[in-house]
Amino acid sequence: MTKPAGSLDGKSFALAAAALVLAALFLSQTAEALFVWDTDSPSYYAAARGLGRGVNVYDDAAFQSVAEDVFGKSPVVLPYLYPPVLAQAVRPLATLSPASYFLTLQVLNWVLAFLALFLTARLLGLTWKDDSLSILFLFALLPWNRALFTTIHHGQVNLLVLDALLAFLLFSRSGRPWPAGFFLSLAILLKVYPVLFVLPLLFGRKTKQLAAVAAGGAGIVLASVLVGGTKPWGDFLAFFWRAFSPSRDSAFLVGFEGAVGNVSLNGFIHHLFEAAGWPRSAAAPAWGLSLAALAVAVLLLVRRTRWTSDLGLQASVLLLATLLIAPISWSHHYVVVLVPAVYLFRRTLAERRYPALAPLGAFAGLALYHPSWCGFPFNQARTAGALALLLLLLVFDRRRAVGEGGK
Repeated sequence: MTKPAGSLDGKSFALAAAALVLAALFLSQTAEALFVWDTDSPSYYAAARGLGRGVNVYDDAAFQSVAEDVFGKSPVVLPYLYPPVLAQAVRPLATLSPASYFLTLQVLNWVLAFLALFLTARLLGLTWKDDSLSILFLFALLPWNRALFTTIHHGQVNLLVLDALLAFLLFSRSGRPWPAGFFLSLAILLKVYPVLFVLPLLFGRKTKQLAAVAAGGAGIVLASVLVGGTKPWGDFLAFFWRAFSPSRDSAFLVGFEGAVGNVSLNGFIHHLFEAAGWPRSAAAPAWGLSLAALAVAVLLLVRRTRWTSDLGLQASVLLLATLLIAPISWSHHYVVVLVPAVYLFRRTLAERRYPALAPLGAFAGLALYHPSWCGFPFNQARTAGALALLLLLLVFDRRRAVGEGGK
């Protein structure tokens, strides 16, 4: 008897069952966040409440006053550092009680996690018939992924930003620049770092897509101003200037550059200078030189790859680059590593480069699972894992391009 179209054979059915088990394990691991809250989600809640009261949520004293009024004196609520769009998006949820808010945010992050898997599979063209092992690997990155656990435990919005970036790439590939531009501008206005995804549009002189991104951003900012006025944006821009101006008078930013949990190149350099007893003032120039060297290496290698036609490669390179070049990268930011990890895994199987599985597993394990609280140099294992994955990704693809005559 002929099998119905789209039906699974015995092997695929077994792998699908294993994927369901992995998904259930992930849900059970993260269920504890239903009953506790931590760091970031209270910050969003307090910021949303503060904006509703007309408070400058970028002023530490005023913000902490709102947080104390909402949560009491005992919890530590971290400062709010994001554009006003994020707090304004949370405002409907901030009408709930804190307990209901945390529960709703938990469920939303569960949905966004599975959506990220679906969008990643769509971007990479994974199907159960041809890529069942890659899909199983994708599901395995649910429970064996401390970055994802931390994201959900903190109530962070990294999954929302990742989904917006994946939606941008999918709409771009299907030739729909306007929804693509909206999702990229939304990602940028939520977290800023996705601005790197504008670079391929600039290099490729894709004026229509650039116009769509600009229009999407302008529309979101206009809606933000109509909802909350211009004051929140003025407060944010003033804070942003203080944080990154030469005076560097933002104690929060300066203090966290060298924090144990800062797993970016900037964090590594600050940790190194502190451990060696070198002057802290020299850390910033050293960071600038490291960024320049990284940019040159990436650009030289990207010129030999299918950068423009392979959006999976493009997403993988840019997501890893955002982790490394950001002034501050926390462990929960590393949830985006699931995209380059799955991309490389699928390529390894498809091109029968099985020896690459060992370094891929090691580097992805460092980036996704290694704790970042154990002190320098061990806390920089995540940074090393991301950098090694980036180099593996680029060298891997360069070998393919050279093997095909560099076309």
